[in-house]
Amino acid sequence: MKLAGASGSELIIFIASILIAASVAGVITTEVYFATDSFRESATNIDNQIRGDITIINDPSMIPNDDETMEIYVKNTGASTLPGDPNKTNVLVDGTHKTNIELDIINSDVWNPGDTAQINVPIDPEQHNSGDDIKIMVYVESLQDEITGRLT
Repeated sequence: MKLAGASGSELIIFIASILIAASVAGVITTEVYFATDSFRESATNIDNQIRGDITIINDPSMIPNDDETMEIYVKNTGASTLPGDPNKTNVLVDGTHKTNIELDIINSDVWNPGDTAQINVPIDPEQHNSGDDIKIMVYVESLQDEITGRLT
């Protein structure tokens, strides 16, 4: 009789250890999946940063404006196509984020490598006048360039 009781408790312990091992394997598999997915997303972002680049091509001594709108010219100097969507472009003028910007790609519908976009940025005439020195920072997705220049 002792033998039957021992094998019954051993069977319960064996089944419990199999269930615990299966649970641990499930948790590890899920964590590996999430880590792999995160790594893949990071690698894609790094690839876009390596392949993409922008350059503000305005003459720093003459940044055109008409007292309400400033024109910034940004060239796609990278190897990948950039979004021509103004919602994916951020502009800071003297550290102030500008909203309601307009982005037009010159002579194209798509912002391909080598193409230039004209970004029209609304400015406050009470804060910025012709002859003022300003710092402009443009961000397109994860790409960034800046220029310090003078309004004309």
